[in-house]
Amino acid sequence: MSRKSGQEFRRGRSRVNTLLYVAIVAVSASVGVFYWITLHAVAGYLESLSSGDHGMWGGPVVSEGHVYVGTRDRTVRCLDAASGAVRWSRATGSLVAAAPAISYGTVYVGSEDGKVHAFDASTGKVRWTHATGGAIVSSPAVKGGMVYVGSDDHTIYALDAATGTLRWRRTVGDRVESSPSIASGTVYIGSNDDSVYALDAARGKVRWTHSFDGDVDTVAAVGGRVFVGSADFTGYQVSALDAASGALRWTRTGGYSDLAVANGTLYANNDTGDLYALDAASGTTRWVRRNPHADGVSGVAIADRGTVYVAGWHRFFALDAATGRQRWSSRAGQGWGWGPAPAVLGTVVFVSDRNGVVYALNRATGRRVFTSRPPGRGDRPATSATRGGGTGRPTPTAASARRRRPSP
Repeated sequence: MSRKSGQEFRRGRSRVNTLLYVAIVAVSASVGVFYWITLHAVAGYLESLSSGDHGMWGGPVVSEGHVYVGTRDRTVRCLDAASGAVRWSRATGSLVAAAPAISYGTVYVGSEDGKVHAFDASTGKVRWTHATGGAIVSSPAVKGGMVYVGSDDHTIYALDAATGTLRWRRTVGDRVESSPSIASGTVYIGSNDDSVYALDAARGKVRWTHSFDGDVDTVAAVGGRVFVGSADFTGYQVSALDAASGALRWTRTGGYSDLAVANGTLYANNDTGDLYALDAASGTTRWVRRNPHADGVSGVAIADRGTVYVAGWHRFFALDAATGRQRWSSRAGQGWGWGPAPAVLGTVVFVSDRNGVVYALNRATGRRVFTSRPPGRGDRPATSATRGGGTGRPTPTAASARRRRPSP
């Protein structure tokens, strides 16, 4: 199952719009200095989100000893996984709002100007580019020589992975801002028309659809089930559908945005910073970890070898997959909470923040292995990890090699 976070870009925009509205209302009620400062600060933050900053919305992806990231400064970077050294960097022409996909030596990534780019994974050389009719804010999926991607032009595209040639397209009722999930010759994908679509991977023919009461944010096909994260104005839901028929198997309230399945457990988080562990077969809650440090929005969770790695706003956590108990936490970065997806390679877990910085952390301890910053960003001291509920404290070191939120 892919671990994608491009939809967190939409959440960021949605939150800022909400905050800006609140600030404007406050200004209308009073012309006090405090309210004008609040409005100014939020407006500045909104500008920073939409500017050409180095910030990163999709998380890193690891392959063949390299780390690949797309950024808000309109580039895709390839880093050496051992040292963090930049191997190559290529411009995309527009903001990259989600993680790349890697397959057979090619990096595939979408950008907000509606283009799908294919780069040689070793050199960064452009292999092909295909233009869609709308912004792409989710990650593509690659399977069987095809690249599948959704676009804001209400269309799902299937492209030839070698050439970028259009194989088929399927128009749906609204923007397609979730990433595809592929299993057994079927493409499963959600749309903002509140529906999940099951499409024949070869021809694009609709096999079934299932409608929900809100936008479908995440779809993951695993073990004969299609797990769906959705949200409406009453709250968040995660559901399980039968992969063959689309029939509903169970629905639970709680996490919805990013889903990972391992050893029969479904891990799902939400905008309030809560992480849920559910029995994948029945939906029964195994444990819930509430936003432990009130540090903002939870990021993407993944499960690997008995550990769940999850990004909060100012902290990165390693949790016991069976109990939810904290193994360690790190405060090495900032701005993780709007969707950077952790990635694991060997003894290292990689995570990126919205400042465009990639951190490599030791999986066992959380201590920093290296930091890779975009051009023009100075290095900062490393930060120690803490076990249990402790607080990490900076220690000097040398520089080493969007989704609409339900109303309350």
